[in-house]
This record gives sequence, structure tokens and C-alpha cells, in this order.
Amino acid sequence: MFLAAGAAQATPAESSWMRVNALVGGWTSAGLRIQTGGTFFNPEACAIQDGYFLDPSLPAASLFWSMLLTAQSMGVDVQLTVDGCIYSRPKIIGVALRR
Repeated sequence: MFLAAGAAQATPAESSWMRVNALVGGWTSAGLRIQTGGTFFNPEACAIQDGYFLDPSLPAASLFWSMLLTAQSMGVDVQLTVDGCIYSRPKIIGVALRR
């Protein structure tokens, strides 16, 4: 028998294409909360449903932040890949843009 301890791993899932409505940062974290239009995508049933969260400790966090700023300023669609929850919100692990 083999037993291991650790955090359960969720399965990454992609949202539908949507528009970024708001980018919210601040207070005690360098993280970014993203609010979008359309149906909220929450495959892991995270407790708070007011947006998605970008963890600043991700290696690609700066790239994703830039992509999300670009998407909002240019009004282009985004597709978010989420995996699990962080701060009780879906955790962003990938960002795609389309015109």
C-alpha cells in the first residue's frame, strides 16, 4: 500500500471565449482578480464567484498580466485555463487571446 500526503490536483479546464470587464489588484497581494462578461466558469466550484485569480508566484504571471491588460484595452476575447482554487476563486494557469 502506498500513501501520500499533499494538495489534491484538479484537472485544468478552458473557459469559453469572453471579454475582460475588470482587472482588480491590491491590498495585501500582488495577485490580480479578473472579472469577465458571460457565464462564470467555475469547474471546481470555488466558493467565491466574483472573478478569477492570477497568482503572482506563477512563473508566467507577468506574461498573463500583460495579456489580460492588452485584452481589456483592445477589447479582444480571452480564454482562461483554470486549475483548482486560490483565495476561493478559480486559479488562472493559462491565458489565450483572439481578435
